[in-house]
Amino acid sequence: MRERAAYNEKLRRAREGNTHARNALICGIVGLFCFGIILGPVAIVLGSKGLDYAKRYPEAGGSGSATAGIVLGIVDIIGGIISIALFAAAQR
Repeated sequence: MRERAAYNEKLRRAREGNTHARNALICGIVGLFCFGIILGPVAIVLGSKGLDYAKRYPEAGGSGSATAGIVLGIVDIIGGIISIALFAAAQR
C-alpha cells in the first residue's frame, strides 16, 4: 500500500510539473519588456527554488526552465540598470 501511495505521489508531481521553474521563466520573459528591475530578482529566486525542486524530484522536471529564468533574471537586472543610467544621463 505504501508503494502505491509513493507511486501516486510521483505521478502527481509529474502532472503538476515544476511551478517555480515555470513562473521564473515567465517573470524573466516579462521582465525583458517591463519592470525588469523588479521581476529580475523574482525570476532569480524562483529559478533557484525551481532548480532545488528539480534536483529533489526529478520526475517533475523543469531544470531547463529554471536555469533560463535565472539567466533572464540577470539580464533583466542588467537591462534595468542600463535603462536607469541612460535615463539619468539624458536628463542632464
